[in-house]
Amino acid sequence: TGGRGGSESRFVIKAPVAGDKQYLTQNQRNYGDATEYGVRNTENRFQKVVMKIDDDFMNLRFDNHPQPYLGVKDQNDPTLRMLRYDTHTTRWKLIVLGRRRIGDTKWNTEAWNGQLDWDHMQGHELQVAFAMREPFIGLLSHLHDQPTLHPVDLTGLTPHGATMTEQRKKLFETLPHCVWIAECVGHNLSCAEVAIAVIVPVVVVGAVAAAAVIMTTAVAIGGGAAAGGGAAAWGGAVACGGVVANGVRIAVDIFSVIEPLLGRYGAMGLNTAAEMVAFEAAVIVGLMSKI
Repeated sequence: TGGRGGSESRFVIKAPVAGDKQYLTQNQRNYGDATEYGVRNTENRFQKVVMKIDDDFMNLRFDNHPQPYLGVKDQNDPTLRMLRYDTHTTRWKLIVLGRRRIGDTKWNTEAWNGQLDWDHMQGHELQVAFAMREPFIGLLSHLHDQPTLHPVDLTGLTPHGATMTEQRKKLFETLPHCVWIAECVGHNLSCAEVAIAVIVPVVVVGAVAAAAVIMTTAVAIGGGAAAGGGAAAWGGAVACGGVVANGVRIAVDIFSVIEPLLGRYGAMGLNTAAEMVAFEAAVIVGLMSKI
C-alpha cells in the first residue's frame, strides 16, 4: 500500500497554475461525477488523496470512506472522475520528478527513495506526473478546465532506465501541463498504530480497576473476619494479610508498568477510572472515524 508498512500519508494534488482553485477536489460526490479543482482545504477528505502503490500500479483514492477511486471511465471522455471500483481505468503509474521540503524553492531530483509513508514524507512534497498505461494511454493533465487524461506515447517519454532528471527534462520540454505537485499534509494511523492506540488505554484502565478491586476485596475480607472476633478474627487477619500481600504485589507490578501512562492522565486532570475510561472511549471513537 501507499503506507509501505507505516502510517499512510495524505496528499493534496496541486496543479501549479495561477488562481486559487488549483487542487484536485470532488465537489459532486456521486460515482461517475467529474473531479474538479478547488481552493486548498486540508480538512476536506474529498480533496485529500491517498496514493496506494501496488507492485505494478498505483491507485489514487480520496481519503473519505470508503476511499473512492480516481480514474477515467471512457476513452471518448478522458475527464478524471470519481469511480467505485478498482479497474484498469483507475490504475496509474507514478512518475516522480523531484522532491523537496515544503517551503523550499529548489527541487532535488535524486532524493526520492520510493517511500510514501508518513515517516518518509512528513514535511515534504513531490513533483509528479500520473501515467495510465491501459486501457487508455496518457498522462493526467491540468491543461483544461477539468483534469483530463492527455494521450501521449509513454514509451518515448519515459524510456526504460531513464533517470529522474532525464524524465523531468523531457516532461517539462514537451508536456509541462502534465506536471503536478503532491504535498504531504497529514497521515492516517497504520493498523498497528490503531491497535496500540485502542488496546493499550483499555488495558491500562482495566489494570487500574483490577488493582482497586484487589485492594478493596482484601480490606473487606479482613474487616469481615475481624467482626467475628477471637480465633475467627485471627484467621481473618491471616487471610487478609495473604490477600493484601498478593494484592500489593500485583498492584505494584501493574503500576510499575502503567505509571508513566497514568502520569499522562494526571496531567490532563483525569484522576478516576471513570474519567479515564470516558476519555479513552472518546479517543477510540475518534480513531475509528478515521479508519
